[in-house]
Amino acid sequence: MLPTNTRLLQGVQAALARLSSLELPSESRAIISNIALVTNELLLREDRQFFLSLYQQGRALLEEGAAIAAGHLTTAAREPIALSPASVPEGAGTDWLDAQRTKIGAALARLVPSLTHEGSDNARTQGFLQRLIDWENQLYHFRLSQAKPAQDGPENNLRRGTFTEESLKRYLERAFPARAPITVSSLKTLAGGFSKTTVMFDAQFNDGRSESLVVRAEQPLDLLFLDGARVDNEFHVLKLACAAGHTVAEPLWLEDDASALGQRFLVSRKAVGRNFGSRIEVTAKLPEELLRDLIGQLIRIHRTPIRAADEHVQRSHLHNWLAYPTLTECVTAQVRYWKEGARRFNLPPSPLLERGLEWLASNVPRNAAAPSLLHGDYGLHNILIENDRLSCVLDWEGATLGDPAEDLVWLIDGLRSRVERSRVLDIHTQMSGERVPEERLRYFEVFNSIRFAVVCPRALQLFEAHPEVDIGSCELGLRFTYFGTQRMNESIALAEAERTQCL
Repeated sequence: MLPTNTRLLQGVQAALARLSSLELPSESRAIISNIALVTNELLLREDRQFFLSLYQQGRALLEEGAAIAAGHLTTAAREPIALSPASVPEGAGTDWLDAQRTKIGAALARLVPSLTHEGSDNARTQGFLQRLIDWENQLYHFRLSQAKPAQDGPENNLRRGTFTEESLKRYLERAFPARAPITVSSLKTLAGGFSKTTVMFDAQFNDGRSESLVVRAEQPLDLLFLDGARVDNEFHVLKLACAAGHTVAEPLWLEDDASALGQRFLVSRKAVGRNFGSRIEVTAKLPEELLRDLIGQLIRIHRTPIRAADEHVQRSHLHNWLAYPTLTECVTAQVRYWKEGARRFNLPPSPLLERGLEWLASNVPRNAAAPSLLHGDYGLHNILIENDRLSCVLDWEGATLGDPAEDLVWLIDGLRSRVERSRVLDIHTQMSGERVPEERLRYFEVFNSIRFAVVCPRALQLFEAHPEVDIGSCELGLRFTYFGTQRMNESIALAEAERTQCL
């Protein structure tokens, strides 16, 4: 006999499946898809056999790890490791099992630093660290296997402020009284990054001129902890990119007063073009011209002059990264930045995350070159195309200074369903005139896995903790985590093999 909640949830699933087969607007299909994600997650949490298996495997790992680490625990890790009960109490449900799994995860995560620094060359230790990642990835894989892909991208979450045609009209007439009366029309809220509200509209001014404009506004909660999520930082990065001649939506002004419309925001001109794919999927065959455009634009971004005296560098978060003059220093600081961000978010215990962060901190490539401007989220989901050519690079909230290999690996990862890694690297080498060393590429494959391991659980955490968070944030937590973490073991192994060859 199935629990009542399970039967009800299965009934909801069946109804959603029927709705998905109907001809519905894209926004409705996206909402249905996200409701299905949540329903699947609730069903997963009633799957006692799945959580029992995770618990038993985790307990066995904890006993093995305690035995391996007994001889060389750090002082901080010498606290007694409380093993979970050897047998599951009769009647214990998924809540008990999941709570025990969380405790096991915390204990395993505490073992990782000692094993990474003192025993990771040992074959037994290496195998154990790999199994830690595999153990946690089971949960992410199960979620992904239950998730039906959306037919369209999710609507933007956390819509706040008062972005209506009437409120924008009043705002524009206060800001530009000489151009009043002003008419606002064709307003539409778009998916524009999980840390921004994006609103597109047309404005007709008293001189007969009409402009298509876009508002990008801050969200009320810190989803990504990216510096560029602050709208003033993103505005000045956009100004820098525009001045450098990059294909971006021209930034017009920054509204730093949140009381004007409920959020701080920037306004830019609307760029022409259409989207071509998502972060994890290319929706059509990628024309050669567009692929070369993508790679060529990325190279030009990386070659953007970064001068300490530049007004937009000074007025954005980029100036903070000028404190690190070499890539070795900069990447070391970035690993610390992500580690501190994960701690600040108070994410659930994660041996996978601990293993990745410790490995990254111990294996930063030696490179005396100066850091470059990075987009931070470069891929088809943030590209507009027109006539099969790149027409605009969107969403610069992840921009920072760092190693160009990071952006390149992020692009390769997003294109992997359609374009071979070697093909992207060959074109990049041909267009840039230099081959990015394999050691750096493999390092940032691990680095980018960590980005998923931090941001995706954070999105799910926010949805569960805050009623005002839109259901669209579940897209990250329930569908994208495993996409980013599934190959971490492979990436670490390849990176270490490459490092060994370079010695």
